[in-house]
Amino acid sequence: MRWFAILKRSMTERLRKAIVQAKQVKMKAAGVSVRPMRFSDFEFIRDLTVKIDGYTVPPLYVLWMLRRFHGEFCLIAEGPRKERLGYMLAMVTGIPSRRVFIWQFASTFHGQRVQTATSFARHVHKLVKKHGIDELVFTAEPRSSGTRSIKRLSRLIFGCTPRAGSRLPKSISPREQEYHILV
Repeated sequence: MRWFAILKRSMTERLRKAIVQAKQVKMKAAGVSVRPMRFSDFEFIRDLTVKIDGYTVPPLYVLWMLRRFHGEFCLIAEGPRKERLGYMLAMVTGIPSRRVFIWQFASTFHGQRVQTATSFARHVHKLVKKHGIDELVFTAEPRSSGTRSIKRLSRLIFGCTPRAGSRLPKSISPREQEYHILV
């Protein structure tokens, strides 16, 4: 019975730490709101994309198409003064599908990266529930700081760690790998 008491105490301590961490993340995300992408955001997206190594600058037509057909999953994060902090481009995949592919996710380098990512994750969580989405898919470099952040947010918001999938073909991206979040 002693082992049971130790296990119970350990689980209680982990739960307490998780609750404290969730409250801290909620406070950090305060002031950052997420909204659907607008036509007026296209240049912001393209300008930010240029600054990120390995990202493809989406043509205006592709941005229009994503907004037109997947608008609820193409998002902009804004700060308290309505300044744009980041964007996410995603689309539902397959016919029919309960899977969303997150193509690009980026934030500015103006001090609110954690809040921006947390706000996006919370908003996506709401969309997942609303639309009955079963899986989120994205590609990333396995050992990058961005991938570590996504894994941390996934555990906090979705309660699971992204599962590594296959590597992308070298001709597409020699360093990236698919990841799956089963929600």
